[in-house]
Amino acid sequence: MRPDLVTTLTRFWAGSAAAIGAGYVVFRVGVFRFDRPEFQCLTVGMLTAGIVTLLRSPRPRLAVVLAAAFALFKLGLIRTEGWVPAASGLVLAGGILLSAWIFDLLARRGMPFGKFLVLGPLLGGVFFAVTPLARFHTLTATGSMRVLLYNVLVGLVIGNGVGFGVELAELVAGALRRPAPAEPDVAAEDGRDAQRAG
Repeated sequence: MRPDLVTTLTRFWAGSAAAIGAGYVVFRVGVFRFDRPEFQCLTVGMLTAGIVTLLRSPRPRLAVVLAAAFALFKLGLIRTEGWVPAASGLVLAGGILLSAWIFDLLARRGMPFGKFLVLGPLLGGVFFAVTPLARFHTLTATGSMRVLLYNVLVGLVIGNGVGFGVELAELVAGALRRPAPAEPDVAAEDGRDAQRAG
């Protein structure tokens, strides 16, 4: 298997696992209940990990393809969900892509660790923008702020989790790729010492 493919897969699975793990720490079993907003730690977490991973890979254009595919899938649900909730897929896909691009830009500018602290709030902001669209028919005047803040927390957990997992995978991969220090040639050193003594 090619080294770049191994690195890409490692980034993706590490980011996905970290998002699910962080979600479980904060929300417990709600992460595995598809009727709960915390379930997005699994679904949107894997989508975010995929987009971040592809942007960091040798073929970054595939990240745009993945985001577009997700947006088109959501638009395909207009008939069953209505156009307003389905349109949230466009905002979510675009927001994740933009957040991942900023994450990648920071990495290219030489920031080796800590980018997850930027990705989390960025994704939280994306969820803040998406929630009124996704929950258009269920928001009420009294409960809307609580729902908004809860979804921001979900986005924050997903972003921090994915970012931390991807960064950890890159640090480990970088450490494994680093060449071992060359051991001194003892025989050559002895020969040079003998020449100096002669």
